[in-house]
Amino acid sequence: MLSLVGGDDADTRGDKHSLTVNWALKQPGGAPAACPAGFENLALWAVSGDDDGEVLDIMPCQPSGSRTLELYTSGERRFMMDDDPDTTYVESFTPDYRVTLYATDPTGEIERAVSLASWLTLDSDQTLNMELYPDGGVLLFSWELFSGFTDGFIYSCEAGSIDEVELRYRPFTVEGDPPAPLTGTTRWPCTETHDDHYYLNSYAVGQGFTPALPPNDYVAEMVGFRSGVAVASDTSVSFKIETGNHLTETTADMTVEDR
Repeated sequence: MLSLVGGDDADTRGDKHSLTVNWALKQPGGAPAACPAGFENLALWAVSGDDDGEVLDIMPCQPSGSRTLELYTSGERRFMMDDDPDTTYVESFTPDYRVTLYATDPTGEIERAVSLASWLTLDSDQTLNMELYPDGGVLLFSWELFSGFTDGFIYSCEAGSIDEVELRYRPFTVEGDPPAPLTGTTRWPCTETHDDHYYLNSYAVGQGFTPALPPNDYVAEMVGFRSGVAVASDTSVSFKIETGNHLTETTADMTVEDR
């Protein structure tokens, strides 16, 4: 239990807006997925600002559905917990929210799957669509470019005249076994980045997400395109996809021979 601290100024939260979250549990490939056995709840976690104010909404798991949260976008709340009466806690609220969807056990303590976070500015009533892949994972792939003339880094896609990057991936097979067929390919604009919320090292010129993939060890080829023509590649890419909607991050590089 909590007790407000500070009289009339203890709770100045205001300016509510509604956030309607539509969710779907899916298998890699996009087919509907069932709720994981033994994990009977879904939890929506909305965090405001710099991890200050938060709302946690726990509900029975359904493969798809909708939930509306009423979220504060200004003010703060000061309170004490009954088991810690000597500490005053402060929650601050802004329109900037990070929203995550979890599949949990009945206690809410064990997480079976955690979605990628969604970021939004709640300056009006909004709707958010979220997907959760209990039996798949996602790769965030970053790419670096080297010059075939100087062996040095190329610091932009434009300088290397690379306009698209493609990743062609398949499950790993042990040496001597026939190679597995391609699982799929994903192509991105070379300049695509997500470094407002995810790490991008200072040498990488771009990054992109794959679709959800089945858990496995993968080998891949990265290909750089110029006006639709393949002009660079790296055949030594590898990565591991884990279950629970886990995010894997990896970086690879390729040499552009004429730059």
